[in-house]
Amino acid sequence: MGKYDRNITTISIWDSLENRDNPPGCLVDTSIGQHKYVKLKKVKLHYVEAGNKDQPLMLFLHGFPDCWISWRYQVPFFAEYFRVVSLDLKGFGDSDKPVSRGQYNLETILEELEQFIVALGVSSCILVGHDIGNLETILEELEQFIVALGVSSCILVGHDIGALLGWFLTKQNPHLVEKFVSISCSHPNVSWNYLPSNGIHSSNWIKFVQCPGLPELDVMKNDLKIIKDYHQYLQEKYTQDKEILEAYKYTLSRKEDWSGPLNYFRTLPFHRIRGNDQIEVPTLLVTDYREHRSLPSPRGS
Repeated sequence: MGKYDRNITTISIWDSLENRDNPPGCLVDTSIGQHKYVKLKKVKLHYVEAGNKDQPLMLFLHGFPDCWISWRYQVPFFAEYFRVVSLDLKGFGDSDKPVSRGQYNLETILEELEQFIVALGVSSCILVGHDIGNLETILEELEQFIVALGVSSCILVGHDIGALLGWFLTKQNPHLVEKFVSISCSHPNVSWNYLPSNGIHSSNWIKFVQCPGLPELDVMKNDLKIIKDYHQYLQEKYTQDKEILEAYKYTLSRKEDWSGPLNYFRTLPFHRIRGNDQIEVPTLLVTDYREHRSLPSPRGS
C-alpha cells in the first residue's frame, strides 16, 4: 500500500460516480422562468427570471450545495407580485466556476452582486438569501450583479451562504437592499461562534475543508452522497424529488465543480462585520427550532 493509497482512494471514488452527460429536464425548464446570463467585468452569471419588470425586484440567493432551482416554488409564487430573480452564485450551477480561492474574496463577490442588480435596471430590490473565497471578491461581484440588473435596490432573500453574503451586502450597501430576509443564517458575528460539532457546516468539517484538494475528493464519495445527506427532505422514491437530486448531482458531478463552493467555506468563516454591526435595513430572520436553540439568549434575558 504506502504511497499508492491515495491513487486507490481516487479510483474508488470515480468508480462510484454515475455518468451524468445531460442535464435533467428541471434544470432547463422554462415554465418556472426565463434562463438568462449576464457578463460582468470578470465573470458570467446565470439566473432565472420571472414576473413583471415594472415591479420591485426580489433577488434569491441559494445555499450549499445548491443552485437556482432551490427556489423553484418561490419564484412562480412571488412572480405574481414582484420581478423575481433566482441567481446561480459564482461557482455554482451554470455560472462561471473559477477554481482559484482568490476569486472568492468578499469584496469582489459583493461588487459583482451590485453590478448585477444595477444591470437589471432597478433602483432597489428585496434580497432573500439561503446559506455562503476571499469575501471581498464575492461581495464585489454581488454588487456588480445587482448593477447589471439595472436596478438601484432590491428585496434580498438568502439561505445559508447566500444569506451570509446578504448580511454583508446589506450592511455595506444599504442603498441597494430595501428589505432583507435571512433563512438559516444568523448575523455573521454570531453564526460562526455556534456551529455544531459534527456533520456538514460543523466546526470540524470547516477545519477539514481548509485542506487543499482533499475535500474536493471527499465530497464525491458514494456517488455524491453529501448532496442526499444535505437535502434529506428529498425522497428518491418520488419521481420529482429524484429529478431534483439528479439536478444537484449534475451541477456538481466533476471534481472542479466543487472548488468554488468549498472556497466559500475556506474564506468566509474568517470574516466579521467590524465596528458598528447593526443592520439598518428591515430584516427578517427565519430559522427552525433546532437553530433557535443553538443561538445565545438575547441580551438582558
